[in-house]
Amino acid sequence: MTALELHAVRGSLGRRPVGPYTFQVHEGETVALVGANGSGKTTGLHYALGLRRATAGRVVVHGEPVGPSRPPFDVGAALLDDGLDPDLTARADLALLAPLRRAEPGIDEVLEVVGLAHAADTPTGAFSAGMVRRLGLARALLGRPALLVLDEPTASLDDAAGAWLAALLHELNDEGVAVVLTSHDPAFLAAVGGRRIEVARCRTS
Repeated sequence: MTALELHAVRGSLGRRPVGPYTFQVHEGETVALVGANGSGKTTGLHYALGLRRATAGRVVVHGEPVGPSRPPFDVGAALLDDGLDPDLTARADLALLAPLRRAEPGIDEVLEVVGLAHAADTPTGAFSAGMVRRLGLARALLGRPALLVLDEPTASLDDAAGAWLAALLHELNDEGVAVVLTSHDPAFLAAVGGRRIEVARCRTS
């Protein structure tokens, strides 16, 4: 079954036309959008999440149309530009999101999974860049959504953490979770496997 579909999605970034984006992600698979900086990989994820309004084409998540007025359901996202309140602890940050998600896995469990259990009650303003990235992953994993959207998930993570994340994504795929991600990390992409889609000049090929 298809978890995510983009069909000839077009739009613009300022005066710059973007698209078409056309790709699918099936349940239990990982798809990596690859390409040079500025090629439009993150923009493609933004369309998938309904964060950008398309001028043509359609986005479908779990069989339902998606757009700025219709955000997708049962999706966990970790984007590079996720904002954090530096005064909130990791636990408090996740507690704000928890009511929008299913009960399991809960806050303590996802903090354990991403290696932040020891820092659960530390204000995020004291976090390193790698810890901030792990908290973004915890946000995405909360409630075990059926689709994960991850933008450069190994940014600020070391090689060992990248290998851990690749293994985790394999486990999630085995449970039927679909994953779409962007990455410039060759070792991580090799470990994740799955399917790759080239993005060039803000269009998929």
